Amino acid sequence: MKLKRSQAAVELLVILAVGLTVILAVLTVSNNLVTGTGGRIEKTKSRAAVDSLSDAAELVYQQGVGSRTRVFVTLPDQITGFTASGQTLYMQLHAGGELADAYRNLDFNISGELPAEAGNYWLYVEAKEGYVQISQNITVEMDGTPPEISNVRNGTVTNQSAVILWDTDENSDSAVYYGPTQSFGSGKTDSLQTTSHSSTLTGLTDDTMYYYKAGSCDLSGNCVNSSTYNFTTLQNAGDTAPPSYVTGLENQSAGTAWIYWNWTNPSDSDFNHTEVWVNDTFYANVSTPTNSYNATGLSASKTYQIQTRTADHSNNINTTWANDTATTPATQPQNTTVFHDGFEAWGSNNCEHNGLWDACSAGDGNLRQNNGPYNGTWALRFDDHDADSDYLIKCVDLSTYSRAYVSFWWKKSGLDSGEYGKLDINKTGSGYSNIFSSGTGTSSYAEAVIDITGNISSNTCIKFHILANLGSDRFFIDAATIIGET
Repeated sequence: MKLKRSQAAVELLVILAVGLTVILAVLTVSNNLVTGTGGRIEKTKSRAAVDSLSDAAELVYQQGVGSRTRVFVTLPDQITGFTASGQTLYMQLHAGGELADAYRNLDFNISGELPAEAGNYWLYVEAKEGYVQISQNITVEMDGTPPEISNVRNGTVTNQSAVILWDTDENSDSAVYYGPTQSFGSGKTDSLQTTSHSSTLTGLTDDTMYYYKAGSCDLSGNCVNSSTYNFTTLQNAGDTAPPSYVTGLENQSAGTAWIYWNWTNPSDSDFNHTEVWVNDTFYANVSTPTNSYNATGLSASKTYQIQTRTADHSNNINTTWANDTATTPATQPQNTTVFHDGFEAWGSNNCEHNGLWDACSAGDGNLRQNNGPYNGTWALRFDDHDADSDYLIKCVDLSTYSRAYVSFWWKKSGLDSGEYGKLDINKTGSGYSNIFSSGTGTSSYAEAVIDITGNISSNTCIKFHILANLGSDRFFIDAATIIGET
């Protein structure tokens, strides 16, 4: 009887042990799935933040010095750095257990101290003289002082229109309240943040006195109005002759999303403005004395035609068009380092890569850190492999990239005929194929850059392995890198 009870207890313990093993395996798989999904989400956040800030920077740069906007961004949980320097906006983060980055190169300089911790932020983007500033301008949100209006004046006044001008001591929007009495009754607003304000009032009655006041609000919602001023529209003299057309129309510069044109205005005394059309679509009326226009919101690598015609104060329009054609440059490809190992973080034992690679086996030889690098302090050395049974494998997701490359520096020592260092590749659902073989090779470091676009997949794997049957027969690699291009 005692023997049967002991046997039953042992069987129960075996069942419990098997059950615990299954539960631990399920938890491990679930954790890997969560880590991979989380990494993709964090990369998406980083790309969205970089693109939002870059788009805002291009907008204010095109609008000119003093233009400013505010952008809301979400920074990923594992962010390690976020910088705006030179012509590059760059973010680095840990995503899915590996180091990743997101960046964008611009056509102008940017500067600023950006947050480097996860969270939601309002960032201010402002065009300065020769560069764009990005900052966490918390003083704007706490600002309780309205702009100061100065130099309110009448610009060009015709029988049906008037230009009102004024300045402010900080960037703010524009509003003009006007009418034939001091009760006003009409208004015109413009949300553009600037310190030099201009508002054109149209549809006025000739030979009539109008009263007006100017108003501006800054980004913090502090508003101010000027004193009341007036102007009198001109009498209608019955003018029916349009002004001459513009001359010297030519594009001066272009970006991937904009083209800047200028021209010479006609000398007619009653010339008022130039109509600007692009590819048969009306864009703007450019009032004298301005003689340029920057068309924005365009597409890269596309040809655009600017079409202009002139009008005078009586809105007599010249039917002769002055045109010019220009092409936006192509968008430059963006490269992302998907994986990099300079072998500085390895230990001194075989395959002691500290989680950087997915699989490693020294086979019948050695595969470990060695102090014969191309760059830095350490490289990776394979030696004494009588059989080609060693391997070093890394798998990455390249499915979001249009092109991909693998690069590394390599050299050999003592490889004989028939011996080699090789790199193979496979993609989801396929076997390995060879893409690099050293042969007997070179004793000095050489760089290998291999296009692996044909092997792009959600699980693309590279595998280094060698055949070198003596301890003095060695193969070295350094700076192994996988790059994705969009």
